[in-house]
Amino acid sequence: MSKNHDWIPHPMGDFKVFADNFCSEAHTNQVLWLLILLEVTTLLAKLGIFNGYYAISSIPKAHTQIDIDNTNKARAVLEPLIRTMGIDRMKGNALMTDGDRTRCGVVNDSGTRTSAPQAGSGPVVVETKVGRLVIHLAYTTAPDGQNGVITRFGFYAEGATPPEEIDCTQTVVLNNLGGNVAFPETRYGKHFVGYSRYINTRKEEGNAATVFYGIVN
Repeated sequence: MSKNHDWIPHPMGDFKVFADNFCSEAHTNQVLWLLILLEVTTLLAKLGIFNGYYAISSIPKAHTQIDIDNTNKARAVLEPLIRTMGIDRMKGNALMTDGDRTRCGVVNDSGTRTSAPQAGSGPVVVETKVGRLVIHLAYTTAPDGQNGVITRFGFYAEGATPPEEIDCTQTVVLNNLGGNVAFPETRYGKHFVGYSRYINTRKEEGNAATVFYGIVN
């Protein structure tokens, strides 16, 4: 009888090596793979706690049962975060190659996937000013198969005609939860127009853009 082996190693030393590598790959490629910043930040924080306890409990004849318990508790917090990111954010992520997943230790699917559709409508964009030259963009729940939002910004003087999407000069790609956008100092006081489109898991842009306006200040 065959036996399915967990993709996360069980021995503590092997898990430590695996976790260090997984978290390093996630941190290094979080923008390229459109991973959620808060999830990666939390993952790295919990890895730091685990490694701190492991450094003590792994010293032969110098650790106590409390040190071992602390290491086990830290792993019990870290491991589910790795498992969730591997399954939910990496396994079906079309921005990652099979080689990327293998490098992270995530098992690749065998078989075919259903192609993600191109979105027929643009996202609902909620724009909020969060600081000088910085705005925050938030989106409503994305349709199935959409992996992020690309927004192109064009800038113009008051009273002038807003640029068309093809003439925009700043492009930002965010995940489906949104994020902050920083404008360069040279754009201060200018009006802007933004064109937001969904990007599916095959990196194809949606067929429609949401258009919104604002002032850089």
